[in-house]
Amino acid sequence: MGEKQKIGIFGGTFDPPDKFHIELAKAFVEKLSLDKCFLIPANVSPFKAKNLEKYEANAFHRLEMTKLAVKDVPKLFVDDREIRNKGVSYAIDTVKRYRAEYPDAELFLLAGMDQASAFDKWKDWRSILKLARLCVVPRPGYENETEKTLKKLTLEGVAPVFIEIKPNPISATEIRRRIKEKKDVSEFLDEKVLNYIRENSLYV
Repeated sequence: MGEKQKIGIFGGTFDPPDKFHIELAKAFVEKLSLDKCFLIPANVSPFKAKNLEKYEANAFHRLEMTKLAVKDVPKLFVDDREIRNKGVSYAIDTVKRYRAEYPDAELFLLAGMDQASAFDKWKDWRSILKLARLCVVPRPGYENETEKTLKKLTLEGVAPVFIEIKPNPISATEIRRRIKEKKDVSEFLDEKVLNYIRENSLYV
């Protein structure tokens, strides 16, 4: 019997997908020795369901940009299931589908500390922790949440994994603002993604 396949699940709005997203996905792969990591653009996040104007680019564009961002990056793939399913994207539904498709694999779900600190507000959060190992990315401003979050999200003796990576130097909101103001954002976006944004007049 060979070793179990290890699958990473990395959901997000990716509005737009930036270089930090890719560096984070690569760190995720390296830390857990993943065989594959799937980036999954959300159709509608449950935390934004009542505030859709926060989505600057529509689902199709966010999906296409994410595909460009991971192009030629080993072990990174884009999954369009949440966009195809339409409606609100709940993590529990996605994790259940991965468990059905990869019944013998180890599943790992990536979340930022801001998300993890409110993880008990997620739909069926305990079920998620039973189906996949939660992996948490520390974020500035959430240092005081770490111990409390670790304790809260340790289920049946299994604790979240922390993935250390240099903090994201810029938010997606700031990137979009700079694009709107015609400022240079090449430091933060892959050239292919930036060209796509220009060609489709996004965030202007």
